[in-house]
Amino acid sequence: DNIYVLINTHQSSPNSRDIMLRKYDPNGGLLWTNFYNGSGNGDDWARELHVDATGNATVLANSKGAAIEPDLTVLRYDPQGILAWESRTGVNSSSEVVVQDLLVDPFGRSVVLASLNYDQFSFQFDQATVFGISNTGMVLWDTITNVVSGRVYGIEMAYDANGNVVVYMMEEIPAGYLVNFAVMNPVTGNTIGSSSSTGMAGPSPPAHAMSLGLDGSIYATYGRAPNQRIIKVNGNTMARVWDKPLDPTYMAIDQQRHTLKTLSNGNLLFGGMTNYTSSNDFQDDNLLFLELDTAGNQVQRIEWNGPADAKDQMESFMVDGNKIYAVGQGMDFVPNRDMALFSYNLATNNDWYRLRNFTIEGNCHLIKVVTDGLGNIHLGGYVTGEDMVSGLKIAKYDP
Repeated sequence: DNIYVLINTHQSSPNSRDIMLRKYDPNGGLLWTNFYNGSGNGDDWARELHVDATGNATVLANSKGAAIEPDLTVLRYDPQGILAWESRTGVNSSSEVVVQDLLVDPFGRSVVLASLNYDQFSFQFDQATVFGISNTGMVLWDTITNVVSGRVYGIEMAYDANGNVVVYMMEEIPAGYLVNFAVMNPVTGNTIGSSSSTGMAGPSPPAHAMSLGLDGSIYATYGRAPNQRIIKVNGNTMARVWDKPLDPTYMAIDQQRHTLKTLSNGNLLFGGMTNYTSSNDFQDDNLLFLELDTAGNQVQRIEWNGPADAKDQMESFMVDGNKIYAVGQGMDFVPNRDMALFSYNLATNNDWYRLRNFTIEGNCHLIKVVTDGLGNIHLGGYVTGEDMVSGLKIAKYDP
């Protein structure tokens, strides 16, 4: 029940970012702090954190090395905060690497999804690349998906029931873009199966979400508001089962914070934001959740509008049993933004929220929410004060 917090901060220089990893005990007592400044003494930007059952922490980051562009970097810390190993993978000097997602298996092996861009100005030759890294930091394999006519975005990964890696990608084509999936062997990197489905006309959206069903099916969202859709693909045959509108009754949903999760009853829960309310107030962002059955039919729709009837923004959410916990920013009746925690019980349709601000003139922002085995809620975020300097804030709430 210890708490790990991953932060991007300025430690070695005010002109560059470093990675800070902190560990707290269950009562909020600081156990240790560790900073990482890459070999290039430039910007180091953490993307993902994974902590295993024994307390080993794996960090995925972009880190400046000797080349012009940053390296794909994986860091492994032991439970005492000592850097056990680092794995840095560079590309040619004209290429940019953007790390997307991290998986770690029970044996400590990592799988990393990254997007490579070989032309920073025209963005024409992108590649979605998957790397396999051993439990000692050695790169075992890499599999590159590249096309000549467009760009491929890596979006998200997940382990299926057989331990294989499912990768969600999007490929631009002259008429629009394609929705692509691949199933890969995590030990060899070999592709076991793949699926490519016609997407939509227009530019490729910036973000999407994927979840694996209890029956092994692949579910994913795609498209731009108000034409966002959800697709189901058979995890064995990779054939498309259905493709339906996500929420046709509302005008717009902010796709930047899409999340799709599978519930214990097999249904799906989509979480995002909408800026279209019953009062037609397009300046008002609300939290939006859609529960869908495995046929893509909407079971229930939950929308939360804070007490100030203003912009309420969600950064992330999690599901614990029947309960949704979402965090971000909310507003009460003062101009600055509060830390916002929203909870909804899918079984009883009861909800509650907490707004809290720690400054008079500044803003508060929650980024992450997790629960422990006792149902307590742990929150992490930051506070911006009157001097515009941000500080870390973690909090613990009872059920």
